[in-house]
Amino acid sequence: MGTYWHLGARKHLREVPVMQNNNAPPLVGLVTIACHLVKEAKRPELLGDGAEGRAVVQQWLEYRVTKLDSHAKEDIKSILKVKSQIQEKPFDISTF
Repeated sequence: MGTYWHLGARKHLREVPVMQNNNAPPLVGLVTIACHLVKEAKRPELLGDGAEGRAVVQQWLEYRVTKLDSHAKEDIKSILKVKSQIQEKPFDISTF
């Protein structure tokens, strides 16, 4: 691992992780690589137990890639802190 492909227009250039696996084609993308490594380690529980658990893990991985990748590390820490605080509090949606 450690190889990155640069995808997107110059303005929106982002690095995409690539993992070369022996003679197999390279694996491209964080989620693809994470899922492959979990399967290689024979630790399927890391991807969630049951349909609901797998959906939650997949949702988090997609959130990470689509929402957090465009932010600086310092900003990501703040975003995750606020997100966890919001998740812990009940909201009455009738007040919105």
